[in-house]
Order: sequence, then structure tokens, then C-alpha cells
Amino acid sequence: MDTSSAFMAFYTWVKDPNLIFDIGKTIVEGATYDIFKKLGTSFVSQIRPFFSNEDEAQKYFEQICVSSSINTKEPHQDIIKLFENLTTNKIDERIRQQFVRELKKWFADHSHEINRLIEESRSINEFDIMINNFINIYKIHGISKTKIIKVIPSEFGLKMKNFSDNESIMDVISPELLKWTSSFFNVQIDWLDGTSKSIYRCKNYLSLQELFNLVIEIKFIKDKNVEAYFLKSTELDCNSERTQRLTLFLRYQIATVDKHPIYRYIPIGREWNWGWEKSRYEFKHIIYFFEKVGVANLGYDVDSNVLSNLIFGAMFPGEIIDNQKKKVWYPEDYIDLLTENVCAKEIRETKKCRSDFYEKGYEKNISFEIDRIISNEGYRKYVKEFLLSKFKEDWEAIIL
Repeated sequence: MDTSSAFMAFYTWVKDPNLIFDIGKTIVEGATYDIFKKLGTSFVSQIRPFFSNEDEAQKYFEQICVSSSINTKEPHQDIIKLFENLTTNKIDERIRQQFVRELKKWFADHSHEINRLIEESRSINEFDIMINNFINIYKIHGISKTKIIKVIPSEFGLKMKNFSDNESIMDVISPELLKWTSSFFNVQIDWLDGTSKSIYRCKNYLSLQELFNLVIEIKFIKDKNVEAYFLKSTELDCNSERTQRLTLFLRYQIATVDKHPIYRYIPIGREWNWGWEKSRYEFKHIIYFFEKVGVANLGYDVDSNVLSNLIFGAMFPGEIIDNQKKKVWYPEDYIDLLTENVCAKEIRETKKCRSDFYEKGYEKNISFEIDRIISNEGYRKYVKEFLLSKFKEDWEAIIL
């Protein structure tokens, strides 16, 4: 951990012992070393009684500044551990607690000055956040700094040398380039320029028809193969009323760089609860519709906090795919009949769920949406016949 992160670990712990945050997005790296230098004398004075001499107290202070072991999630544990390592004798719990109180008191007494110094340093380093976010959004999509030039349109007039260091990058980052990058990757421009912590502005698609229309447009106007990643945080059981959280995100390829596919991600800003019938049916309707129109449906198990971060646009969905080690689940198992899938589950409600899908008119609305987005009459007719035929057999089986 750098000096800035170590300092903010202290400060965050004092303000709220349970607060967990991403230090890289909260305070610019390197910005708070001056705070330590300016306030270091009074800090050492505060903790001096716990050390055998002032040199030991100063050494402890300096080790905090350069420590790589402090964890921002539980800084108090590592801060105390550093203290114990630097004291000659093992301290008892009473002294430990007193030391903690003195640390908190110092930060509380200097909170106004700390905030002022942070604000003074923040504006100087906002450009660093923007540069880091700009480079990182390409990097996490699989595009290294040396290859950025291969995806940015030629009209920007950029060359490889423009990405050699932060100073040269700062010279070429313009509002137009940020806007293009935001659109290309479907990320927030406010995140790119460092004014927002959320990478994505996620739509909730409370109207499933809007989500279905989006998929139709991507597949039949943009001519892209869509993948849908269905995420659950627990085992699914339609007979249980316990909360069973789910969400999803979409992905489709937008470019190729040196034979490496580049994807755009569309996280959905809402969650469903499998333990609530209405919510479960909605989720099954999505799986069913996607399967019928040719979307690749994939199921992943994730931690509940990962699911939350995705819904709020606070994480890159590609991390879920890259880091996936657990066994995947198969969404189609929950919407197929036994005659269609020997692994079908919850089949007692499958026909009822399908009937509810058709009663809501999702299948009928396909024609309206295709008429809206496809101007070529011949292609429009082909797409209509292709898609409607996918639903026709199931619909006829329900009404008979």
C-alpha cells in the first residue's frame, strides 16, 4: 500500500470502523504524503508515551507511511500489528485499547485540517484519475496501451507515441475522445473523467419488452451474437420463499484486435428473487425468450456482494467470466419441458409460466419491434417468420 492509502486507511477507520471502500477511487494516489509531513510532528507526539523513546515513535510513523501490509478493509488490525512489532514487549489488551483511543483522538482533532489538505491536493491529481481510468478501460477489455491506437478511429489522428506516458496521454485526451470511448465500451463518461465511482449507468428494464427489443436490435440490426450471463447467489428452489437473488448481463463482440475479440457489456440494473413467484416467472420469461431468439444463455454462481456490485454498475462484468472457477448452472433447465430436456427442473410450473409469457403479449410484440427497426422489407419478412416460428409450436401446444 502506498503512503496515501495507508493514511486513508487510518482516517477511514477512525470515521467509521466498518466502512469499506475502494481507495483508488476515493483519494488520488500520492496526494496525502504532504499531510503526513505537515502533521507528522503532532502525530508522533500523540503516540510517544507508548514507545520507549521518540525515535521508536518516529520509526512507527515512518513505517506506516511506507507500509505495504495495511489492508483498507480492516486497517485497525494491521495498524495495531505494526505497533506490536515495533514495541519491545508484548502489550496487554489494556494498553492496546488505550493506544487505539489515542489514534482516534488524534485523527478526530485534526479532521478539519486533514479534509482541507485532501481537498487542496485532489484537484491537482484529478487528471491522474482520468488518465488511469482511460487506460484501464481499454486494458480490462483486453487492449494494451500499445494497441489502443488500433481501435480508436483514425479521424482522431493519434499515433502510438501519444500513449507513451501520462503526460503524452493527457495531451490527446479530449471531450470528444472520452465521449467516443464511453460509447464504444458502454461505460459512463463520468467514470472516465473521475467524477463517478460507477463504471456503468445500468438500466433496470422494469419492462421486459424493452429488454427483449434491445436484444432483437443487437441481433438483427447490428448482426451480433448476443451472450446472456445469468447470475445467482444461492441454489434455486421454487418451493422455498427465502430470498434467492439473481441478475444478468449481456455481452456481444464489437471489435477484434490481433485476433482477440473485444466485447461490449450491458449489465442490468435490477435483481430478481426466485423465491417470489412473480419475480421468478419474469426471470424465466427472459431465459425462455433469449433461448428462442438464439441468445447464448450461460449461468454462473457468484457471491452476493458481486451481484450487488454488478447491479450498481460498480464492477466490470468481464471479471466474473475471467475469474469463474465454480461449476456453471444451466438456465434452460428451468424453462424446458422433460420432452425437450432430460435435465429439466421445476417442470410443474413450466407450462403455466409459458402461458403467462404469451398472455403478456411478448411474442406478439416481436412483429411491432421488427417493423420499427428493420427498413428492408425482404429482411423484415425473413426475421419475422424466423422468430415467430420459434414460438408458434409452444403457443399452439398451450392453447390446445
